[in-house]
Amino acid sequence: MRRCYVCIGSARAGMRVMTSRHRRTEHGGRPMTFQDWLLFSAASAAFLVVPGRNTKRIIACRQAGGGRAATLCVLGCMTGYGIAACLVFGMAQALSNINATALSALRWPGMAVLMVLALRLWRAPLHIGPVADNDNLADRRAMVIVSQAVIGSALDARTLVFLLAITTQITSGFSPFSGDFLAMELAFMALAAFACGLQAIYAHAFDRMIRRRSARRMVQPKGKAMLISARSVSAGYRRIAA
Repeated sequence: MRRCYVCIGSARAGMRVMTSRHRRTEHGGRPMTFQDWLLFSAASAAFLVVPGRNTKRIIACRQAGGGRAATLCVLGCMTGYGIAACLVFGMAQALSNINATALSALRWPGMAVLMVLALRLWRAPLHIGPVADNDNLADRRAMVIVSQAVIGSALDARTLVFLLAITTQITSGFSPFSGDFLAMELAFMALAAFACGLQAIYAHAFDRMIRRRSARRMVQPKGKAMLISARSVSAGYRRIAA
């Protein structure tokens, strides 16, 4: 009799486990795999390392205020990236709770957006506006530095587009009523802190890269304008000679 009770109890436990697994698969609750985490981490790290407007802000703080201002700017940028990730991932999770197949339907448009963004970063990764020769900050107060970094990072259009596109490629992290998106937010914040800290430590190297790329991009329009003016002058001389 004891053996029968044990067998019945084990059978009931097995049925409960199978039922819970069936409910998870039915609602799309597949956890994130190692490949998903590797894809998300690699794409996010590559995106964050490429210099942008936040890199210029970190370099300016490092040159003007030293390590203290750069540290404050890094903290602000990390917080801003976390706010952006929380906003985008929270919206994706809410959409997945409403309709489990909504993100899967946007997989191909999201991949196209990622490809376009990667091509833009590859062709002109450092052309982010003019580079000033001075190292002056408008306001060196800690609260101002942190607030400007938070606002600039949270409202960065490039970051928001990247996060929206990457959510369509990792749909398992936004399965209905799942908490994997919270771990993704923490991972993105950690990668942002690492990338911003790297840019603060090697500020002079990133500054040289930005200046070299910006100067290279600024020479091309001038060369085109000079070529057009030379052609027009030569055409005028030909008309006068004729």
